[in-house]
Amino acid sequence: MDKIGRLQNVLEQHGVRVTEPRLSVLDLLARSESPLRAYDILEKMKTPEREVNPPTVYRALASLEEAGLVHRLESLNAYIFCHDHNKGHNPKDGGELFFAICDECGKVEEVERAFSPSLTEILRKQGFEPSHHVLEVHGHCVNCQK
Repeated sequence: MDKIGRLQNVLEQHGVRVTEPRLSVLDLLARSESPLRAYDILEKMKTPEREVNPPTVYRALASLEEAGLVHRLESLNAYIFCHDHNKGHNPKDGGELFFAICDECGKVEEVERAFSPSLTEILRKQGFEPSHHVLEVHGHCVNCQK
C-alpha cells in the first residue's frame, strides 16, 4: 500500500472523514521534517490549477488535531504530524504531551511520559484538576550541540 493509502487508513481508523484537504494536510505534515504553520501548509497546497483558502486549511487542521493525528505547538504556532497517534495520548482526552524543540534547527521530538509521577498527579495533590496539558521545552538537540 502506498503512503497516501496508509494515510487514508489512518484517517478512517480515527473516525475522520477522508477529504482531499485533510489528506493533503496530513501528507504534508507527515513528510515535513520540521513544524509547519498553517500558512506554510496553505502555500504548499496551492497549485496553478487549485486555489486553497485559509479556512480550508484551518478546518482540516482542527479535525486532524481533534483526532490526535497532528499536534499544535503553541510556542511556534505550528503543527507537526503525530507519529504515535495509536497510543491514545491526545491531550483533549486527558493525555499528556511533552515536546523538546530545538531552537537551532527546528527539530521537534515528542517525549513519551516525561514525568513520574505524572504532572497531572502532582497537580491533583495540590487540589487542581487539570483538563489536559502540553509541555514544550526549548533548547538544543544533540546535533546542534556539537
